[in-house]
Amino acid sequence: MLAVIILFTVGFLVGFLVKRWIKSTKPIERLVTIAIWLLIFILGANVGFNTVVMSNLHTLGLWALIIAAGSIAGSIAVVAIIQRYIYKGRD
Repeated sequence: MLAVIILFTVGFLVGFLVKRWIKSTKPIERLVTIAIWLLIFILGANVGFNTVVMSNLHTLGLWALIIAAGSIAGSIAVVAIIQRYIYKGRD
């Protein structure tokens, strides 16, 4: 975790110091997009090679569906409660 924080900080400082010489962020945005797609591909390949994950995919998928549905339902419920509280006297 410390390595992630250090790399993030170094990247932030490099970006902050180099921004005066770079006129457009398009090349950097393109590199970031390519890096993200590459990381997603590698993550998928890693999951595909993992026999434990692949043998338990039906159970993991069910839990992922339950967690996602619970997160969505919880978010909708909190928004509904907050809207009622905020807009209580405006009707």
